Amino acid sequence: PPPPLSPQMVTTMQLSLLFFGVYICLWISTLAAEIFGVFPPTVIAATTEALRSIVQFCPMLSALFFGARLHALQLSDMKGAPQGWAQDAMFLAVVAIGCQLGMVLVLAFFQQPPRVDSTGTVVYEMKPLYTVYIVSIVRYISLVLLYGAVIAIIVSMLILTEEEARNPEGSELSRKRTIPILFAVFSALIVVGGLLSSGKAVGLAVKWAVVAA
Repeated sequence: PPPPLSPQMVTTMQLSLLFFGVYICLWISTLAAEIFGVFPPTVIAATTEALRSIVQFCPMLSALFFGARLHALQLSDMKGAPQGWAQDAMFLAVVAIGCQLGMVLVLAFFQQPPRVDSTGTVVYEMKPLYTVYIVSIVRYISLVLLYGAVIAIIVSMLILTEEEARNPEGSELSRKRTIPILFAVFSALIVVGGLLSSGKAVGLAVKWAVVAA
């Protein structure tokens, strides 16, 4: 049987499927509009545009994954791999992208279609309050997981040694220690992001700054 694929190859293939899948849908809708004069409904057009803005992360993530892999091979004479927890972070980034894509598709069926603002951020317009809470929680968690995974991969390349590259499963920061550390970092980022995104928190900070001045 053929040898198993490396985690970097698996995650890159997954990102490629997501990326090209979204762009194929966008191409089909554009082709139908230009050739057959069939314009996609507003929901489909807005959903496809929101999906496109999310998969824009995929090319750079793939480059980062292969950069980590090549760095490990360079240190180990083409025989090693990144740390085990760095490979977990790669899968975590793919899961975060998939969660955001799934959230957009779910909202297309049950809520008003999401739209993309001038900065390229996906904006969700929902009336039921409980839906706003659920989407906000999922959105912040996905973003924190994505950026946290990217930071973890970059840090792994900076601290990677030849011994760790040759034995990625036996690195000093094992998976049992890394998972609680990453969870604590992600939780702190969620709390900070929630505070910074709260209008009341920003207003209170401005008030304190004015009083202090």
